[in-house]
Amino acid sequence: MDQKTKEKLKKEIEELKKLPGEQRGEHIKYYIDHVKKQEGEKGFNRLKKFLKEEVDFDISDAKEKADMEMIPETYAHVFFVAAARFFNWSEKEIFELGKTISSVSPTMKIFIRHFLSFEKTAKESVKVWNKNFTRGKMELKSFDEKNRKFVMALKNFKTHPFACIHFQGAIAKMTEIATGSDQVKIKEVKCMSRGDDHHEYHVEW
Repeated sequence: MDQKTKEKLKKEIEELKKLPGEQRGEHIKYYIDHVKKQEGEKGFNRLKKFLKEEVDFDISDAKEKADMEMIPETYAHVFFVAAARFFNWSEKEIFELGKTISSVSPTMKIFIRHFLSFEKTAKESVKVWNKNFTRGKMELKSFDEKNRKFVMALKNFKTHPFACIHFQGAIAKMTEIATGSDQVKIKEVKCMSRGDDHHEYHVEW
């Protein structure tokens, strides 16, 4: 990582440390497992060392967190954004990470398995979000099964732009699993990182 990127990341991390909410402990574990799979154990240790020495952020106890335990939101966000910068992940890679986490999450698998109607699944996914984060509110703004599209809005959740891409991947995978479609398209038409008052995702399948 070059010096310019390192300084940018340090500033981003200082902002991420200010995030006020909490989220499920399982999230940080998924990120760590992904880094180890993509970058190897050595890559993970390099990132861990960088975080501790450069920005005083220690993740040594991450694996001890219970999956359903609520932990500071900064924990997962800092590690995720740092990994993306440190290993120079593309937007496509960040999007695919969102899809991967959505597909392996026990919570996601359980609620999709029990709802045959996709509209009901979409509504339940909103409840899942609100149980996984203590701030922000996800809403299903519209659902048009005939034309195979829906709109989701995420309010009061200002975050890093990488997270917005990540969430798109998660929503896309949820749609793929629930509909069986391999033609899912998603676009974030509003984003708080761009100055809008909420995030809005338009999805077609």
